[in-house]
Amino acid sequence: MIQRNAFLPMMLLLLFGYTTRAAEPKTAKLTATMEIYSGRPDPSFELNVHETEEVKERVKDLPVIKANTPNSRLGYRGFVLDNEGWTGLPQSIHVFKGVVTIAKDEVETCYQDSKGLETYLLALADKKNIGAHLQTSPDQPQQSGAKK
Repeated sequence: MIQRNAFLPMMLLLLFGYTTRAAEPKTAKLTATMEIYSGRPDPSFELNVHETEEVKERVKDLPVIKANTPNSRLGYRGFVLDNEGWTGLPQSIHVFKGVVTIAKDEVETCYQDSKGLETYLLALADKKNIGAHLQTSPDQPQQSGAKK
């Protein structure tokens, strides 16, 4: 039985959108690295909370495909996302040419980038002035027109 004194605070929490989702650690970060150079450091940027939540949505429930991780020897080779402490995301994600590759227990699984993760990351890179690095790359990515 709920005590009368506890009822009001519980109702207020429900009315004002209280969520039971665990808070992320303050040290959690998601870093996107654009793989583009050979012989010098690749450009990278840290995603904020909103951008990270968007990435979570874009990797959720992707269709599994039979594919090898696409590769390119020179120029643009996609993005690597390194997760340090975010729940709901694998430790590392690679996305390139419509394929999202996630390694778990040393087994790589490929997924179709049906939610436009690569396009989203390219737009973020451009917004954060990282996209200019593509101008110097001999193998620029094709924009797929997927959802931003």
